[in-house]
Amino acid sequence: MTRTWTATDNCNNNSQCVQTITVRDTKAPVIAGCPANVTVECDAVPNPATPTATDNCDSQVSITYNQDKANGNCTDSYVLTRTWTATDNCNNNSQCVQTITVRDTKAPVIAGCPANVTVECDAVPNPATPTATDNCDSQVSITYNQDKANGNCTDSYVLTRTWTATDNCNNNSQCVQTITVRDTKAPVIAGCPANVTVECDAVPNPATPTATDNCDSQVSITYNQDKANGNCTDSYVLTRTWIATDNCNNNSQCVQTITVRDTKAPVIAGCPANVTVECDAVPNPAITTATDNCDSQVSITYNQDKANGNCTDSYVLTRTWTATDNCNNNSQCVQTITVRDTKAPVIAGCPANVTVECDAVPNPATPTATDNCDSQVSITYNQDKANGNCTDSYVLTRTWTATDNCNNNSQCVQTITVRDTKAPVIAGCPANVTVECDAVPNPATPTATDNCDSQVSITYNQDKANGNCTDSYVLTRTWTATDNCNNNSQCVQTITVRDTKAPVIAGCPANVTVECDAVPNPATPTATDNCDSQVSITYNQDKANGNCTDSYVLTRTWTATDNCNNNSQCVQTITVRDTKAPVIAGCPANVTVECDAVPNPATPTATDNCDSQVSITYNQDKANGNCTDSYVLTRTWTATDNCNNNSQCVQTITVRDTKAPVIAGCPANVTVECDAVPNPATPTATDNCDSQVSITYNQDKANGNCTDSYVLTRTWTATDNCNNNSQCVQTITVRDTKAPVIAGCPANVTVECDAVPNPATPTATDNCDSQVSITYNQDKANGNCTDSYVLTRTWTATDNCNNNSQCVQTITVRDTKAPVIAGCPANVTVECDAVPNPATPTATDNCDSQVSITYNQDKANGNCTDSYVLTRTWTATDNCNNNSQCVQTITVRDTKAPVIAVVQRM
Repeated sequence: MTRTWTATDNCNNNSQCVQTITVRDTKAPVIAGCPANVTVECDAVPNPATPTATDNCDSQVSITYNQDKANGNCTDSYVLTRTWTATDNCNNNSQCVQTITVRDTKAPVIAGCPANVTVECDAVPNPATPTATDNCDSQVSITYNQDKANGNCTDSYVLTRTWTATDNCNNNSQCVQTITVRDTKAPVIAGCPANVTVECDAVPNPATPTATDNCDSQVSITYNQDKANGNCTDSYVLTRTWIATDNCNNNSQCVQTITVRDTKAPVIAGCPANVTVECDAVPNPAITTATDNCDSQVSITYNQDKANGNCTDSYVLTRTWTATDNCNNNSQCVQTITVRDTKAPVIAGCPANVTVECDAVPNPATPTATDNCDSQVSITYNQDKANGNCTDSYVLTRTWTATDNCNNNSQCVQTITVRDTKAPVIAGCPANVTVECDAVPNPATPTATDNCDSQVSITYNQDKANGNCTDSYVLTRTWTATDNCNNNSQCVQTITVRDTKAPVIAGCPANVTVECDAVPNPATPTATDNCDSQVSITYNQDKANGNCTDSYVLTRTWTATDNCNNNSQCVQTITVRDTKAPVIAGCPANVTVECDAVPNPATPTATDNCDSQVSITYNQDKANGNCTDSYVLTRTWTATDNCNNNSQCVQTITVRDTKAPVIAGCPANVTVECDAVPNPATPTATDNCDSQVSITYNQDKANGNCTDSYVLTRTWTATDNCNNNSQCVQTITVRDTKAPVIAGCPANVTVECDAVPNPATPTATDNCDSQVSITYNQDKANGNCTDSYVLTRTWTATDNCNNNSQCVQTITVRDTKAPVIAGCPANVTVECDAVPNPATPTATDNCDSQVSITYNQDKANGNCTDSYVLTRTWTATDNCNNNSQCVQTITVRDTKAPVIAVVQRM
């Protein structure tokens, strides 16, 4: 700096004084507010301070800031060195340095740690899923372990569950839960049969109650039966006991008392019905049989009594059969046979009535007589003569009377009409027959001839007499032939119907040999009978045990009996065996596993076609490999059923250590918009052996076809102590596919032709491009008249990557308003000499500036020449044919009288 002082006198003489001042700046700025060095937890790193600086010369000292990071021995342990440099205008500077030592000494905090519990063996809770938070590590790893200490039985033990939470710097905390498992509940027996009192033939087979237990899936059930005899062979008491015991010897009992008695009397089959028979048809004693619900050898006694009637061949027989079982229950079958003689002797050789020529009268015949009971029937003879209307016309009546021991009699009468006519003769009369009930013949068709009458009429009648069962009876068929003169003859046939055929059984099942789970249900054979449509079938089954529980023989018998006690049998033998081994389910597959993942022994189950309680035994063998954690386990489960059929399930577990680290939190490949590129993820890695897996990170960028289109490839590589490594690669495809968003786009409108709006000024924003360009265009489509059309206005917004969006407004312009007429004259009533000239109204329109007006006048006559009505109409029409009218009505009348003018005479 140079300072000059100049001294000048009145005459401009002057002298100078010069001072040179050299100014320099050598002092650095002074920094205030420099933060002290600190040691902090990883979640308490302070924000950078904002120290200030003052300088002896510079009033606006600039401060620059820099931070360096030196990594420590784990992710959340490091040192930050923060430096602020204050520099003045002359580059004099001073520094403020802060060292922040960051460390992680806090263990994670576990939440949701379950409490210790004592539970039943069927209520062991699933492992909890506690969570852990850490002051610095957002992805705290939690490991889980469970130890089991056996108790005094299978379902009594203690589980110790431990969860360990470890952060990035190996600070850890534990959550321990002790679960005391016990089994205090006895099995529950289902299907326990109720106490019953039954007949001796209805003793139920032992029930097969089942037992379920809260823990033991294979509850054993033992069975015992005691018998206490009663007062006869088939009267006693059975006490059946089932005891269910679980793995821990908790047990429960099911007891059934069955009181067996025999109160049913034997059933007699083949008991004959009471009958009334002729003296020559007394049946032989029936052969009855008896069955009992319990006694297989029922004894039957027989007795017959006779009571005489009123003649030799009339009496009553009483036959009694008595059946008695082991317990003296008895039943009787009583048949009463009423024997009578109601049949008159049958006369044979009785001469037919004849009409003969007077010279051909025959000699008296010598008929004979037979009787169903009387072997010496007496016959008497008598003849009467009745004269006719002439000598050779008469009637001879010849009578033979046959009488048996009981005074039953029959007559044989021959009328010999001595004339020249003969009675009819019957031919083809069927013989008496004895047939089965399904073979009753149709009625015959005998014929009759007469010496005079060629059309002899025959009438037919049938009577039925019931026998000793439904299908046993006697039919009497009678045909009567009559000629023109009422001479007639008869033909009689007796058909004795009987049922001797047993029913035929259909559907009788064949003998079979089956597995114990395939015993067929009893068949339902049917029976048909030649006469009985409702044949009854009874069923019985016997069982013979074999050499094991599920090996035995069933004998099934069906007996079909018809109305007349004819019967037949169908017998099926079913040989039941058990040859199928149990089927094991849940057999685990062979596996190769890491040394830290050896599975617990599986619990396969076994089902058998017959045995519901299949036993399973388990064995494990171990073969060592080339190191401690390399070996082979062979696990064998053997299932055996009641008949010693067995099957095996074998699992081979190969144990090895070959796993690379597992990366967690690897971000998925994404395609994102240019304004949504995510920050790099922070995946973590765990290894089955290495607890400190290192992760490296790299990012590559490949440009695309426009400013905001490119691809980022991010790679994280996790490497364990043994150089097994795995990568996590994320490809982020960045694109700009979003078109700009237009705001302020006007809505479509329909407007009158005089209200078309000015173009709007919409704006556009884009997710990436801050300077979006907008172009504008308008198209016009004409309508059906000058002032009717459509405007299409389009605004197009385009970003850096040529994505565009449009805003389109359609303005429909129309003209719907009619012109407005002004100066329309009012309606008037005028004298005929004062009719006004037509007015000249004008019209304006909202769109049309040159509205045309047309004029018209109509006249309606009144009651005289000068009385009428004028209607004047003005019509205004615009460009689009909208119109309005102005109408004036002028009523013209003549109300004034003529005016007489006086004419003076000259």
